[in-house]
Amino acid sequence: YDMVFGRDSMIISLGASLIKDNLFKETFKQSLITLAENQSEKGQIPNAVDKFVKTRNHHVDYKSIDSTLWFIIGHYIYKERYKDSSIFLKYKEKIKKALTWLSYQDIGEDGMLEQLPTTDWQDAFPHRYGHRINTQALYHKVLKLAEKSKEAEKLKSMVNNNKDDGLWDKEKGFYLPWRWKNHNKYHEKGEWFDSLGNLLAIIFDLTDKNQAEKIIGYIKEKEIGKPFPIKAIYPPIFKGSKDWQDYFLDCSAGKPYHYLNAGIWTYIGGFYVLALVKMKKFKEAEMQLQKL
Repeated sequence: YDMVFGRDSMIISLGASLIKDNLFKETFKQSLITLAENQSEKGQIPNAVDKFVKTRNHHVDYKSIDSTLWFIIGHYIYKERYKDSSIFLKYKEKIKKALTWLSYQDIGEDGMLEQLPTTDWQDAFPHRYGHRINTQALYHKVLKLAEKSKEAEKLKSMVNNNKDDGLWDKEKGFYLPWRWKNHNKYHEKGEWFDSLGNLLAIIFDLTDKNQAEKIIGYIKEKEIGKPFPIKAIYPPIFKGSKDWQDYFLDCSAGKPYHYLNAGIWTYIGGFYVLALVKMKKFKEAEMQLQKL
C-alpha cells in the first residue's frame, strides 16, 4: 500500500516517535501534513491519500470516522514527544475543524459518536453501526486531549452507565462491540468481543480498575491471545449466524479465524501489551511482548 492511510500512519507513529535521535520525526511530520492538506471541506480526515504512484489515478478516500480521531491524537503526540508545537500551531484551525466534524457525528445528541457500517478500521467485516466501542474510546481520548473535560465525562458515563445506549455489559464482563436502537424486546447490538475496542477503553481511561480486570480476565479465559496476541474478535462469525452478511465472502474474513474474523492482528497485540502496562501487569506484558 504505497499511500498514506490516516489511522495506520498515526498508529505506527505512536511507537516510531519513541525511537531515539528523532529517527522518524520527519516521517511522522509528513504524514500529518499530507492528511491535513487533504482534509475535506467539512473537516473529515482521509482514510487514505493515494497521490504518489504515477501508474494509478490519484484519489483521496474518506468514509471513515476513526481516521479523524487518530489524526487529532497524532498531533498531540507529535507535539508532546518531540517538544515541537510548530505543526500543531500551523494546522490549529484544521484540528478545530476536525473536532467540529466529529461533533456532528453525534446524531443522537447524547455525547457519543454514531457511524455507519464498515466506517472504521474494520472496513470489510463485521457489520456494525451506531455506537462503536472502538470509536467511543478514541473520542474519549480526543476530548481529554482537547481539554473538553465536561464532554469527556458525559461520554464516559453514557458508555458505562446508560441502560439504553451504554456499551458496558456487566454479565459478559466487557464492552459490546456496537449498539444502536432498542425495539422493546428486540435490540440492535453485537455481542462478540472486540479486542481493539476493549483494549483502547483500558488505555484511554474509559474503564475503572474492576472493568479493566474483567476485560483482561475474559481474554485469558477464552485464550484470545493464543497462540499469539491477539485475535481481532471472539468468537469468529460463521455463515448462517445472526451477525453474518454475505458481503463478508468478498474478503478472507468470510472464513473463520482468518483476517478480521478472529484472525491474529499483531498491532492489536501491541495495544494488549500497552493495556497490561497501564494496569501495572509488567511480567504479563513482557511475556506478551516476547510472543509478539
